[in-house]
Amino acid sequence: MGLFTTTMHRLDARDNIDLAHASDSEEKLTSVLEILKDRLPSCPAKPLQLTLDGQDLSGEYVLLEAMNIKSIGPNLHLAPDADPGDGLLDIALLANGEQHQLNSYLSDCIASKPCSPDLRVHREKHLQIV
Repeated sequence: MGLFTTTMHRLDARDNIDLAHASDSEEKLTSVLEILKDRLPSCPAKPLQLTLDGQDLSGEYVLLEAMNIKSIGPNLHLAPDADPGDGLLDIALLANGEQHQLNSYLSDCIASKPCSPDLRVHREKHLQIV
């Protein structure tokens, strides 16, 4: 839910001049990262009633990714400790007001700097979203 979902849903290389003219995969990845970074400030937070293994984490979120692998989209390692064989979901959360954390991570990725996201990641078995 949020930034990645809405951006990836709207991305189409035929309608995006940067992607359409990118000649290699690294250039395309960088273009997608830049699009995400540009969209981040205007991405609205959504109020969610969120429960993880019985713990209430309700709030306003700009991003929620339920993952069982380490990365999504353009090689973004949002859940660096995820293990697809552990039977658990890694829930990456970005609350309203924490956008600067993701902005820094995207900037570092664009600059090819070694980096890791500063997102809250919960490893849980049960996720309930209303």
